[in-house]
Amino acid sequence: MENKRRGRQRASTAVFLILIITSGLFLLPSARAAGATISLQMLGEASLSDAGVPVMVAGIWHEVLVNLTSSLSGSLTLRATLPGAGSPDMTNTYAWVRNEANNSWSDPLYATFIRDDLSGSDGVHIAFVVGVDARASPGLWTFSASEGNVTLVTQTIEVESPQVGYGISAADFLFRVTPFQAADLNSQATGQYLRVINEGTVPLALKVTFDILQGALSVVNPAATAHVGGEAIYYLRASVSPLPPQLIHVQGTANVTVQYLVPSPGATQLMPTFQQPFAVTVSVSRSGYAVKEVGNVAFQTLDSLTLVHGSVTTWQVFLTGSQDVSLDLSLAGGRLAGIFANGQSLTLPATLHPTTSEELAVTLQIEPTDPAGGTVVFTLHLLSTGDTQTFTTRLVVTNWPLNSPATTVSILWMVGAALASLIFVVVGFSQYRHRRDTRKRISAATKEKRGYHARKRAQAARRAVLDTNGRKGANYDKGSRTKNAGRVR
Repeated sequence: MENKRRGRQRASTAVFLILIITSGLFLLPSARAAGATISLQMLGEASLSDAGVPVMVAGIWHEVLVNLTSSLSGSLTLRATLPGAGSPDMTNTYAWVRNEANNSWSDPLYATFIRDDLSGSDGVHIAFVVGVDARASPGLWTFSASEGNVTLVTQTIEVESPQVGYGISAADFLFRVTPFQAADLNSQATGQYLRVINEGTVPLALKVTFDILQGALSVVNPAATAHVGGEAIYYLRASVSPLPPQLIHVQGTANVTVQYLVPSPGATQLMPTFQQPFAVTVSVSRSGYAVKEVGNVAFQTLDSLTLVHGSVTTWQVFLTGSQDVSLDLSLAGGRLAGIFANGQSLTLPATLHPTTSEELAVTLQIEPTDPAGGTVVFTLHLLSTGDTQTFTTRLVVTNWPLNSPATTVSILWMVGAALASLIFVVVGFSQYRHRRDTRKRISAATKEKRGYHARKRAQAARRAVLDTNGRKGANYDKGSRTKNAGRVR
């Protein structure tokens, strides 16, 4: 009897332990589910929400993070469905699977809408990088994460249709490169840039192309992103090999691309077609010089030159090209003290022999003769093609003494010009006053004439009324001075 009693006790204990273990295994997913969460955000963007409901923008890769309370040992399925929709398709149903045992990710429905290279897991935090087609139906979707047949967590997420809106502004870029020297320049140094303003709901980047110099021109920061509601600034880089003096005109084109675009059938509606043209000029010239071109010859000169009174200023212009030229000049406001090339004095017009491999320097010596300055006008005539072009450098004079004859003449000329202007103003004002007074007299005469007729009409009206007291009425003949009015009977 004692052994039977002990046997029943052991059996009861065993059954009790089995019930506890079974109950624990059954309750384990529920306990995990109690603390599991789902959150999401676009790649590279802050989380979006609408009235507290997380937002997913269709057509863009998102990181959907499933946070568990204990490590995942098997597989986790993340589902996204639109309640009340019709047959499952890309507009309303998606599923993604993480298999922790074999470290794999999959899209069992379409094999398109998951990035296994960007997804990651540590067993507790499962980061799915997934998306839905850009044509997915907007609305309140249900996202759920399940392990086996047990749902661990559900989350309502609003799926929105993507909106692409933006503005592009572009500078006209200018890079100056020293002749016959390599250069690597950044437009940030001169404050020239392209700007993209994001007015939509998807992240944007800038794509730039050039019609020429594709290997020399590029965007400094091509990976910059114009985030939702923000903007991005892009700078250009010019990396050029040694070149002869010239002006290179480049046509650039800027357009935007959508970042983190899901490559699915609906992606075509997220490809902007607007293009913003802009200009890039590469000026291969000396510092401070402007490069002018005539045919295949480049001429470098200064836009303006400062001369000092009483001294001769020496400066240079430069020629490069592949044909002989005839150079001549005319000078106003100065005296040409000398002109040289290759150490030899030149007689104008002079025939020169520039090349494309080096600069031909022409040295000029000029002394100012006019305090108001002057000009040097160069005339280039190409001997092979016959092309002719003129280029002007303005002369500015400093330190001119006030008591010099030229200064006196200049001052008298300015005073005379000022007096002529004053006389013109006085005569104009006098004519204005004369016309004004004439209009006043005409107006006064008109008013007086109107008063005379008004008085005559009033007198006639009074004569037309018969006086009930027997005085004369209106029938009064002024010419004959006879009374034609009868008596009132």
